[in-house]
Amino acid sequence: MTTIPSHMLGLTRSVSAPDFSQWYHYETHGHEEELERSSSPSQEGLQVQKDIIFDSPRSSIVTSFQPRQQATAETQTHQLLPAIKSPSFLEFRSYVYLITGIQVLLAVLQWLATTYEWQPKYNLAERSLFAIILLLIWTNLSLGFLGFRRLQFKFPLNWIIFVCIFESLTLLVMFLCITELDLTWPFMIVGILVFVIYTALGLWVPSILSADLWILIFASISVLIGAIIAMCIGLAVRFYIPLTVCMIIFGPWAMYNSQNVNRVKRMGYCNRNYMAAAVKMYINYACTVGATVLVYRISVESVEDEACKNSVICEKRSFHIFNI
Repeated sequence: MTTIPSHMLGLTRSVSAPDFSQWYHYETHGHEEELERSSSPSQEGLQVQKDIIFDSPRSSIVTSFQPRQQATAETQTHQLLPAIKSPSFLEFRSYVYLITGIQVLLAVLQWLATTYEWQPKYNLAERSLFAIILLLIWTNLSLGFLGFRRLQFKFPLNWIIFVCIFESLTLLVMFLCITELDLTWPFMIVGILVFVIYTALGLWVPSILSADLWILIFASISVLIGAIIAMCIGLAVRFYIPLTVCMIIFGPWAMYNSQNVNRVKRMGYCNRNYMAAAVKMYINYACTVGATVLVYRISVESVEDEACKNSVICEKRSFHIFNI
């Protein structure tokens, strides 16, 4: 062991020289202290917060260890939901269909009252202005309500936004048809039939097919069969085009919503999420009615033959390839 000369014992550290004794102590003992503290049961799930500051005229070293939050999906869900009992899967479906039925009933009553009783007189510019405003309101509210789950469980804000989404969409469909007043009861019946039939079809999926593939196959087959039947009986174009639009777009959309609500394996909702499911189902119904009216109007004005405008079944005309 080497001995320090006696003439060097009186030397002192210069003021400008850094003191490495604290750094040496941390390097040799600091990691052991951190391991002991982090393994203690009182600090379970958290990393020790430790600040080490070295006083030096020329440099300072600051090391901090912040606590780590270990949050799982279950804890996040419990933070969003109030501490009340969640409904069962049967209650969830009952709530969805009950709220959707109430929305459909109220919307039908408003549309019938507007078309047959109120009959407002708006010009094209006024209708377009109100329709754009309602479209922006409905789009923003729907994206906010469906995109942020926290809004769906914060009472009474969730019900206020829910009612605003319903009313803005209902008024939007009404203003799209308010000048012509062609939002009549047959279109509402067609929307209800499409909604009910395709919702029932969404309850069953073949075991050999996935849900998405079954929707695509069924839509393709139904469109093909519908086209063959329409050509055989000579169905007017103004009825065939809206029927095809329903079979291609809105029917499969209703099947998709039905599968999400009724099938546990595919359900994208928790049992407290019945308001979001009801909103999506009503959006499907309202869009079906509005789009059917618009497509029927365009078909009558642009596509339908003059000889078939007053009949459902048109006369079959022979077609020869060489007749020009």
